[in-house]
Amino acid sequence: ISSGKDEDLFAPLPAHPFFKAIQSSDVSLLVDSLKVEYTRIFIDSYLPFIPPYESIYLGERQVMGKAAGRVTDHYKRFGVGAVGEMPDHIAHECEFVALLYNQGELELAERFLSEHLLGWGPKFCADLKLLGKGGFYEAVALAAESLFFLEAQQVSS
Repeated sequence: ISSGKDEDLFAPLPAHPFFKAIQSSDVSLLVDSLKVEYTRIFIDSYLPFIPPYESIYLGERQVMGKAAGRVTDHYKRFGVGAVGEMPDHIAHECEFVALLYNQGELELAERFLSEHLLGWGPKFCADLKLLGKGGFYEAVALAAESLFFLEAQQVSS
């Protein structure tokens, strides 16, 4: 972050090695590379790997822990549910916040951010930057980290 202006938050991304690589790469090789990188970072049982679940980041030592139940309760109150992944997966939590904002539910979005994503999302991004060094997932972590920073400022103001 250079000057604190929103447009500066994403300035490093076009210069990131991943974005340079996709401009000159065969798409099928790139997709295969992303699959391998995804497996190495999120699924492999060899350390280090990072499970993208709030339950794990809160130290529950298991997936589908208490955090997953609390997240599911939020989803149910708004009439939605997680499909394809566990409810406390970072993608589901981010998607839920986007849904709340799109529906004009600003207070609920900020509450969910405070109670859930902002408590573990930045640490997840830091870990993802380390494990995804120089690749797509580092770029994703940089972008998400910037968004979490903006959201934390909004929630605290």
